[in-house]
Amino acid sequence: MKSVKKVETKESARTLGNGSNFRKGGLPKPRAGSAFNTALKESNSRELQVLREKNEEYRKALNIFREKLNEVAIFNSNLAYATRLFTEHSTTKKEKINILRRFDNVDTLKESKNLYKSIKDELSKTESTPINESVETKLNKSVSTGSSTTLIESKTYENPQFLRMKDLMSKIG
Repeated sequence: MKSVKKVETKESARTLGNGSNFRKGGLPKPRAGSAFNTALKESNSRELQVLREKNEEYRKALNIFREKLNEVAIFNSNLAYATRLFTEHSTTKKEKINILRRFDNVDTLKESKNLYKSIKDELSKTESTPINESVETKLNKSVSTGSSTTLIESKTYENPQFLRMKDLMSKIG
C-alpha cells in the first residue's frame, strides 16, 4: 500500500514539475520559444478574445437594461406625481390632460419632481382664488330645449318597430 502512495506522489510531483524527476528524465523545462508555449499562448489569446467579446455583449446589455430601468423609474415617478395632483386638487378633464402632457416631456427624475412642484403651486393658486358665481344664478338658469336635446335623441339608436309603435300610439291617443 505504501508503494502505491509513493508512486502517486512521484507521478503528481513529476507532472506538476515540482519533483526530482523534473530535470532527470521527467518533463523538459519549458523554454520561451517552445511549441508548447506558443500553442498555450495561442489558445489563451483565443480564449481571451472570446471572453472580451462576451464581456462587450454583456456591457451592451447592461447599458440597455440601465436605460430601460431609468425609463421605468421616470414613468413611475410621473405617474405617482400626476396621481397625487389629481387626488389632492380638484381639476377638470382639460387640466388633467394638460398635466399628463406636461409630464410626457420629462426626461429625468429631477425634472419630474420640479414639474410636480410647479404644477402643485399653480393648482394651489387657482384654488385659492374665490369663485364669483353665485349658486342662485346657476340654479335659476333655465335648461334650454334647443338643438342639443334633439341632437342627443337623434344620435341614439331606436328599433324601427318601437318607432312604428310610437307612431301608432300618437295616432290613437
